Amino acid sequence: MVEIHQVSRLCRRGVDEVHALENVSLTIADGTFVALEDTLALLRPLKNKFHKTVLMVTHDSRAPRYVDQIFHREKRRLGRCSGSK
Repeated sequence: MVEIHQVSRLCRRGVDEVHALENVSLTIADGTFVALEDTLALLRPLKNKFHKTVLMVTHDSRAPRYVDQIFHREKRRLGRCSGSK
């Protein structure tokens, strides 16, 4: 089970403030499917809006269509990069 309680996130850029999360609580029961596509589709606009880098480690074959670059792990090291847009 995954539980998150009372999570808040205030993002500042100069004098601007954005409440990205405000007192969010979430419980995901064991065996519950969480829609990967929905989650990944949210990351790109957030990344662009806040000019941040998102690092994801996954074995899911659906993830590459949502990313700019893919780094492959080879023998405990980051290896080749592919999928640059």
